[in-house]
Amino acid sequence: MAKIELLAKFTQIALPNSHPLLKKVLNYAKKHFSQCHMLSSSLLILNDTECFKKNYLLNWVYHALECAHEKDISQHSLEEVLQKSHLPIRIKIINQNTL
Repeated sequence: MAKIELLAKFTQIALPNSHPLLKKVLNYAKKHFSQCHMLSSSLLILNDTECFKKNYLLNWVYHALECAHEKDISQHSLEEVLQKSHLPIRIKIINQNTL
């Protein structure tokens, strides 16, 4: 299940590895953020000075999931998510087997 979560030290975008949005999100992150680090099952965006780009990414993902009629996109409103854009972003890639 795709969702956006606000955690204590970062904002997390969780997407299944088969989700059509995943490749676009990863490409955007790698292209527009200099402090972007790929781990085994996640990508970390550590740029704390690029709030405009992070707002764009979070806004885009939130609305794309909403348009795809994903259930429980987030427990928080878009405004709450955008207020936390100064935090690092973790894009978590969920394997289908772990669902």
